[in-house]
Amino acid sequence: MAVAVVMLALHRTGSAAQGAFVLTAWMAPHVLAAPLTGALAERARSPRLFYLGALGGLAAGIAVLAAVTGRAPLPVVLAVAALGGGCGPVATGGLSALVARLVPEGAGRDRAYALDASTYNAGSVAGPALGSTVAALASPAPAVVLLAA
Repeated sequence: MAVAVVMLALHRTGSAAQGAFVLTAWMAPHVLAAPLTGALAERARSPRLFYLGALGGLAAGIAVLAAVTGRAPLPVVLAVAALGGGCGPVATGGLSALVARLVPEGAGRDRAYALDASTYNAGSVAGPALGSTVAALASPAPAVVLLAA
């Protein structure tokens, strides 16, 4: 997201500064919302619906950013980024909390945590590379839409 949204703003507006503002609006809620998100996840009556809703909100936020960045007034874009970014902690750590709920304690859980960490790290490396490649071959907008998907 960090690479793609900055590239999109630069592509549409010619301003890397706007990309930095959008990225800041996206990332700030990750820090601020993480404790609240964790507490809500623990108290949710239906964890499946909570995670589905949060991941849906994350995807919707990314998709709407793809549509409005560089086309809508900056305050609107920043509001969309902040709302979508508020769902980010679920994807950037919240899903790891599910391992303890889904896998019994022991070697199986250890392997599940290792797989979780490996796939998260692989995504952290492959995501920017994929986003940059799609942006170079097409444009930044399809790269951001791909992130939403």
